[in-house]
Amino acid sequence: MFKNLLVRFGIVKILANYHCLLALSAFVWVWLYNGEFWHKVNTYIAQNTHNLTICDTYKTNEANKAKSNSEISTTLTTLATPTTVATKNAKNTKQALPKLDNAHQSSSSHSTSSALSSPPPPPKIHTLEQNKINQCSTSSTSPAKDSSAQSFARFWIKSSIFLATFLLLWAMLEILVFRAYAKSLLGVFFVVAGVCSYFLDSLHISFSASIIDSFLQTNPREASDFLSPSFALHFGIFVVLPLVILCATHLSAKRHSKALTPKSHKPKILLSLLASIALLYALQGTRIVDVFREQRLLFVLNPFAPIRASIDLAIDRATTPSHYTHLGEDATTNAKSKLFVLVIGESARAANFPYSGYDRDTTPHTAKVKSLVYFSDFTSCGVITAISVPCLLTHYPRKSYTHRNLSLYSDSALDIAKKAGYEVYWVSNNGGECIGGVCARLDKEKIIYFNQSGQLDADMLPTIKSIITKNTLAKSNTLLVVQLQGSHGARYDLRYPKEFEIFSPVCANNELSQCQKSHIQNAYDNSLIYTDFVLASIISLLNHTAQADIALWYMSDHGESLGEYGQYMHGGFPYSLAPQVQKQIPSFLWFKSNPALTQKLQSIKDKPYSHDFVFHTLLGLLEINTKDYDKDLDIFRD
Repeated sequence: MFKNLLVRFGIVKILANYHCLLALSAFVWVWLYNGEFWHKVNTYIAQNTHNLTICDTYKTNEANKAKSNSEISTTLTTLATPTTVATKNAKNTKQALPKLDNAHQSSSSHSTSSALSSPPPPPKIHTLEQNKINQCSTSSTSPAKDSSAQSFARFWIKSSIFLATFLLLWAMLEILVFRAYAKSLLGVFFVVAGVCSYFLDSLHISFSASIIDSFLQTNPREASDFLSPSFALHFGIFVVLPLVILCATHLSAKRHSKALTPKSHKPKILLSLLASIALLYALQGTRIVDVFREQRLLFVLNPFAPIRASIDLAIDRATTPSHYTHLGEDATTNAKSKLFVLVIGESARAANFPYSGYDRDTTPHTAKVKSLVYFSDFTSCGVITAISVPCLLTHYPRKSYTHRNLSLYSDSALDIAKKAGYEVYWVSNNGGECIGGVCARLDKEKIIYFNQSGQLDADMLPTIKSIITKNTLAKSNTLLVVQLQGSHGARYDLRYPKEFEIFSPVCANNELSQCQKSHIQNAYDNSLIYTDFVLASIISLLNHTAQADIALWYMSDHGESLGEYGQYMHGGFPYSLAPQVQKQIPSFLWFKSNPALTQKLQSIKDKPYSHDFVFHTLLGLLEINTKDYDKDLDIFRD
């Protein structure tokens, strides 16, 4: 029946033409599958309306000729200082915080609503060519004509970008797709474009090799957070429907011989497309390139961006080392009955911590702990867990961690600690196995996962207590690594029990872009308070042990975006382009009874540090002697 309708309206006949099918696919992708792409284009046009005028459009050639003899001047708009203030009743908030010894007991509700003003828009930086300013400023047009000119200019640049993108995608299809497997390959492209368009539009991310790797590393529990009725509807319209139409299409040379273009026409069509692109570039190339560069459109162009990112990931994986690097073969330690706990957080950003000047108290529990020192300037190795965790636990600094599988071919700090005689444990509530295989070589009984749906970080506390008690009695050197689920999005409200909902209302939607920013921030801050409670609980357990040589080091794997400039969560951009809130992370060290190191920490806490220092600082704190230790990357090297 559906196929009969397509035949009746002549759609099958059009689609039966191989090249028409490719062209129509490219057109549909540009028009319907690139909401985030056009959002960025519209943002650029809105920010640069004053520079999109008739004289700029019709005098492009003259401007390009004069460009070599003119200087580019830059005008910066006034940068508004954020004045976001989170207001709350301190007394009520203190009462609402659960007591440390009663993590999961219900308490009377003292939740306090907090209204956060939206952050100001990013500063607009406009680059104008001086000769264009002179040409346009000399025009004496009325306000009505100016408005008409600007409207035409906006239409012209948007149409040019649409045409350029359509021609580029069509040319890409002509190069990649041949008649023999056209339907199959186009079907794959429609699946990729349909699924990716949902995440592009709802999370406002971009696609890079790291984000593809992050998707591949996502476990079922995390993936379930993104499934929703809107995703099902989107999948039906943008994936299932195109696949049905493709299946109903019959590329038959016998039945539609007149409609088919001979195979030899492909080079002619490609040449025509390239000529059209060249002509468009001559007319409007400078402007189109500016928009693509300033808005990073290649990272959101669907399906080009995810395909390109997948190829980059495949190249990265293909160029990983072919041999394994053994480290710490000579490792020994001078430590006696040392207990060290390394806690790796999830998606916590430094901007929402009091030591960074944040107005809310998101660390009410650890703030009461003596001898605890926060680093004021600590950055991550990556903006996704799949990069950061393996990077911080291996000897590679960020610039050398060029392939996301490097940790599979090298010993980690955990391996070296084990070789030095430490009892090494990995306890995780982050879902799935340890990323990058950093714990793969530990004793199997010392790798403990909390992967059941609905499990919270505090559910690990009894296991952590058991490990501490066992190794305290044995007086053995122990390294305990705890990986939290922390503030993993998109459902921040599911990362803590109800009694920790200090700030409300909260976003309870896995489509963060559909929530108010203040509601997202409320849920996120509640998750930070819960993480703070878990950390303080672990320290409380350590304080009640007989051992004296005890320390705990906490750091997040990466930061998080909460809607600033339309960005949500993390990993949407490569590290060099990622916003600072995704790279600036909280980290603190606590020593039970080592005033000398605590005093040293106080003197260096404001220096810039990063995950690059974790591997060698950890070896130093564990008192491990090995030729693979680099004192220059030890925070306490002095």
